Amino acid sequence: YTGGTCNLWSSSLNEEGECAAHDLSYYDAKAVCEGQGARLCTVEENANNCSKAARCGLNAELVWTSSSFDLSSIMPTVEPSTLPSAYPSYSPTANHAVVACGSTQCTIDPSTAIVPITSAYGVRCCSENEIQGFVYTGGTCNLWSSSLNEEGECAAHDLSYYDAKAVCEGQGARLCTVEENANNCSKAARCGLNAELVWAQ
Repeated sequence: YTGGTCNLWSSSLNEEGECAAHDLSYYDAKAVCEGQGARLCTVEENANNCSKAARCGLNAELVWTSSSFDLSSIMPTVEPSTLPSAYPSYSPTANHAVVACGSTQCTIDPSTAIVPITSAYGVRCCSENEIQGFVYTGGTCNLWSSSLNEEGECAAHDLSYYDAKAVCEGQGARLCTVEENANNCSKAARCGLNAELVWAQ
């Protein structure tokens, strides 16, 4: 129990009283909580240390939350924050990964989703360093982005997660993050994906 303004009970234990695995998918993590009559903690509860006493060594790690994505209400900070990001970082499971809107031009709802890695989506590659064929976006982004493959052509819009990842890594880049796409940092990447869902991290 954490009192004060939190007034919250928290735990990272499963129903057997053991620390739940640290590599759960979103739905497996949700099931751990709901199986005990609880729910995933919110971003705010974690940021306010309301779940800090939950045990299992996760205070310095990223964890699944129940907070939804309302990108229109989230203002990114210019300087790095010491609080958890409003946009969680996603690690793909054996079977699922994240897709997100390519820019604010996208009106798809929800704008972020967890989907099977065999699903077909486009790719956005990002790099903090200059790469030939990539387009630079300055300001708070300070990022190079591209949807082109190594041949300089638009990569297919129906790539699996690992095929999309390979397009980026083959050029010394990575998949853009949910936050970078939401902040239009990869909007100049070309290939008509600004209004589409793309693989992200």
